[in-house]
Amino acid sequence: MNRVICIVLGLIIMVMQYGCSKKSEETTKRSYYLSYSELSVYAFESLDICNGLKINYRVQGNLNGRDIIFIHGGGDSQGTWDSWVDSLKDKYRIITFDLPGHGLTDPLPGNDYSISKFVEYTEIVVDRLNISDFVIVGHSFGGETAVNYVLKNPGKAIKMVLLAPGGFIQENEREASKQMVGLTDEQVKQYFFPEFTGTKMEFKKGFKDYYFNMSNMTEETLTRLYNLGRYKKNRGAVAQFNINHLRNDKDFDNLHLINIPTQVLWGKEDKIVVVETAYKFKKGIKNTEVILYDNVGHMIHEEKPEKIISDAVSFINGKNQ
Repeated sequence: MNRVICIVLGLIIMVMQYGCSKKSEETTKRSYYLSYSELSVYAFESLDICNGLKINYRVQGNLNGRDIIFIHGGGDSQGTWDSWVDSLKDKYRIITFDLPGHGLTDPLPGNDYSISKFVEYTEIVVDRLNISDFVIVGHSFGGETAVNYVLKNPGKAIKMVLLAPGGFIQENEREASKQMVGLTDEQVKQYFFPEFTGTKMEFKKGFKDYYFNMSNMTEETLTRLYNLGRYKKNRGAVAQFNINHLRNDKDFDNLHLINIPTQVLWGKEDKIVVVETAYKFKKGIKNTEVILYDNVGHMIHEEKPEKIISDAVSFINGKNQ
């Protein structure tokens, strides 16, 4: 399996190179995948949108507090923000949701997965839940989504916090794109993203590049990702999103249009999006604060939550940012 392509995958797809199934019997797959009812612990409120599609979302915390909307990264789900919710819920009204094809939000028709679709879903959540004067927070592809949302909707968010955001193509991604030339999407899936039907411990091995210290991946996080990665309705969605990303995404060239205070937080040991990328955001967005953290990888919001939440709250509450 091509290592160059694997390194750029979202959390669920990244692990497919480990324990790739030799057990191709349909009975094995049927027993591996889970239904919505079997995953009901991860189901919260349901927001109906066009064509019968539903967004799985949650509103928590102080309903009279300032709104903060959180956007998770590719292959993840809204549960990644649980420790942040616990820390912020006394003061803020917190909105989380699963992106399309992620968690328990419905997949998109026609495999139309892109950052622009993620932005569209963010717009739906903001508008339908009457979110205003809010802070927008995003991790990885969720950070790229937040930036694109702010660019498309000036005057909506008042501050932005980005944790190891996407938006600038990495060198390994450029190489992976070249490897895909001449292949159909189905061929790419077949060659590089075979369906995973392995054990939870085999699944865990795929996260070694996402954490500086694997002990920071809690059992609760592993179980959530493993279970939701088996949701039958969304299988293949994250693979398709990553294929679309590799084929179509380009570097930001319009960050100078953002005029809200922005905080960029990055782990110095990030192997997925290199830390030097932080300074591209600082150069592009006029009012930007960058904080780097020692001994932290790509899952920055999970590796040192207390320190990083403290820095984010100081920024959110600051009056002169």
